[in-house]
Amino acid sequence: MTTSPILQERAPSAWQPSRMSRLAAVMLGGIALFVATATVKVLDYIAPSLPLAIAGGMGLLFLVALSVARYETAVFLGFLLSGVVKIEPAPPDGVFAIVMAIAIVTGRFRVDRVPAPVAFALTGLVILNVLSFAAAYSIGVGFLFASITFYVVIFAVWLAGYADRDKRGRQIVIAWLWIAIFSALLGTLALELPSFPFRDEFIGDGASRASALFKDPNVYGPFLVPVAVIVLEEIINPHILRMRAVTGLLIVGVLVVGLIFSFSRASWANMLLSTAVMLFVLLLRRRNTGRLFAVVGGLGVVGMIIMAVVVFSGNADFIGQRAQLQGYDTERFGAQRAGLEIAEQYPLGVGPGQFQFHHPIETHSTYVRTLAEQGPLGLVFWLAICLTTLFFAVGNALAGRRSGGIGSAALLGAWCGLLFNSAVVDTLHWRHLWVVAGLIWAGTLTGRRDERAARGG
Repeated sequence: MTTSPILQERAPSAWQPSRMSRLAAVMLGGIALFVATATVKVLDYIAPSLPLAIAGGMGLLFLVALSVARYETAVFLGFLLSGVVKIEPAPPDGVFAIVMAIAIVTGRFRVDRVPAPVAFALTGLVILNVLSFAAAYSIGVGFLFASITFYVVIFAVWLAGYADRDKRGRQIVIAWLWIAIFSALLGTLALELPSFPFRDEFIGDGASRASALFKDPNVYGPFLVPVAVIVLEEIINPHILRMRAVTGLLIVGVLVVGLIFSFSRASWANMLLSTAVMLFVLLLRRRNTGRLFAVVGGLGVVGMIIMAVVVFSGNADFIGQRAQLQGYDTERFGAQRAGLEIAEQYPLGVGPGQFQFHHPIETHSTYVRTLAEQGPLGLVFWLAICLTTLFFAVGNALAGRRSGGIGSAALLGAWCGLLFNSAVVDTLHWRHLWVVAGLIWAGTLTGRRDERAARGG
């Protein structure tokens, strides 16, 4: 029995400039821009001594060697570091920048794995990021912000090509799961134990909310959601993790406790929406319904235990306060109104990362940010990315396709949750948003080609 060519990775080829496509050259240039601006940012942040600079150089050489010799191991390392986001650019970005550069020059970068409508919208958003520089107040801030945007776009495109088999999907989920569990435990213990070592580094917002190794609790909380719903689908329809239901529910419980103690209202709603969508899709499929209802019952038990933990920790009143409309919500809505006014004055937007120079409060909405910084057409392209990805996610879920073995019901639920989150928080540079998007695109083309191959087409 021969292996489908879809599942075979292209053999790495020697890099020759004459053979490099223009698109690959553009992507390599985007990565180089990101690395350059990131280096300047990091140097400003830490001002390294000579020994530290030497250690950094050796670490860079190690990552290059690892990416060449053990490509998938380097990818695993990048995902394992994805919960370390104290500064932007973050440590995982350095790993993935090297991995993607190596992928380009060795022929592993599969740009053909992104659906055409999504590719068109991504290209439009990138072009508008460049054009909107015409109105930029700070070129330096603009270059840094735009380079990160280019990076996450290239990252999602790369991931869509990388996640082409179950082994790699499992690798991604395992790494994400490890760092998510670690983050949830770290954030929860730091918040609840006053004597926890280096406690102030792992909590934020006036020492009242868990943030683990993220700089913002509003990013830390949603980071836990996609992997939690992936685990839930795996409990019901085991495929890549093959864990016991009790183990899976325990893991989900740990992640949800971490999520609750982030005290991010948007992430709470994100988790509820993601789970509801995932369970609804599985119910529509009418497979393993007995296991589905058993898991729902198990979730009820886990929920009661979590409620007991919350009450015992003395956070019940604070959660009740957080669930209500907060005073600063008025400021957020004011910033979003300001974004609409800016868009009326600047048809091409004020430039990447420039909203802060036009209003003292951040937009707290990805939709408003793209409208203000790239103009109405920028919002159109962002909505096109969101809605076409949603369309493909629904198609994958209804067809029962998997993305590198990862369940499409969970990915659809996670994407719906992220789209909601994007209305109240700026998610443009969230790595986990682009991971979910890339996995959805991967499942779309792989699933369709496998279906055609099965029909003999």
